[in-house]
Amino acid sequence: MIKKLDRLDGERYRDAGYGDCEIRMELSRMVIQMIIAEDLGIPVVYDYRFCEVVCMLILYEEEFFQVCEDKSMDIKEGKRIYRKFLREHQDPGTYYVSAFLENESHKTAALKSKMEQLFRLFDIELEALAGVHIEKWEAEMICSIFEEKDWERYKELLLTANLCKYIQQIELLYEDDIPEEIQYRRSCEESAVKNMEYEMKRMEQRISELEKQKKAKESELIETECQVERLKRELMKKEEKYEKESTELRNLRDYLFHPKEDRKEKKEDRPDIGRLGRSVVIGGHRNWQKKMQQCLPGSQFLTYDNMNFDPTVLRNKKYIIVNTDILKHGLYYKVMNERKKEQKILYVHGNNVERTLREISDQLQ
Repeated sequence: MIKKLDRLDGERYRDAGYGDCEIRMELSRMVIQMIIAEDLGIPVVYDYRFCEVVCMLILYEEEFFQVCEDKSMDIKEGKRIYRKFLREHQDPGTYYVSAFLENESHKTAALKSKMEQLFRLFDIELEALAGVHIEKWEAEMICSIFEEKDWERYKELLLTANLCKYIQQIELLYEDDIPEEIQYRRSCEESAVKNMEYEMKRMEQRISELEKQKKAKESELIETECQVERLKRELMKKEEKYEKESTELRNLRDYLFHPKEDRKEKKEDRPDIGRLGRSVVIGGHRNWQKKMQQCLPGSQFLTYDNMNFDPTVLRNKKYIIVNTDILKHGLYYKVMNERKKEQKILYVHGNNVERTLREISDQLQ
């Protein structure tokens, strides 16, 4: 009936709540029809009558849940009721509809008429439920929920439970055997696979872009390191040039402002570092170290970036000369950790050998 509709509106429920119509039956039928309409894609028209019936449904739903909250389920009571039925009737969890119809009475005829209305909603006959079996725990749960101690009314609940179980079995058969359902599941799986493949492809593209960015950054880093090394070489050349020009300028000033006798006397007055003894020189420019090796032939020299030097170099050294102009901090701290307390530190700076020797001499006095 629902399949033939082009829309679902309130006109179908104009008799709900009026006359001899069972309101709960109408509302139940309405919920079932709405579910079927949604599955079939039939549009719902929310007119005045439809909204009015929905409000009634909400009120009955709230009333039902309120009753459920006020009346908590007692499983022990349900088991007790089931045991009572078990003593009085054979297998109260099974309801054979065909046998029930054969012994039809006035009371069962009324029940049959009422149940036929419910069954008609699903286009099935009462005899279709013959042999449907309710498990023991399911029957106990029915007794716990409704706490119905009257056998006749319990049979009504049992018949409804059989209907629900029958519908569940039909749904499982439908989902397992109907080609349309299989095709729908297959299309859902294919759609999911396509979505996953799309996501994987998008992630691969993102990874590829990140790899390109990484290579570009690495190239920039290499280029920057090369530029730093080039600037260092230029700086060293400029320092050498500056040292050479400074030496020439000092010689020229000595030649202009001092007579020959004074220059000879000054040359003979080189600082006395004879008491220096065994020492080690750390840091300073490489050219400066080469010149200092001529002045201190008995000393050992460590370059400013020699972080992996052998600590035995510091043994038996009375003085440690540190050029603070060109020196890595890590090397300085490593030397400080390895030296002995009795070893004296002499600090010098600059690349002028004569001035360095004077600084050493002043610190030895």
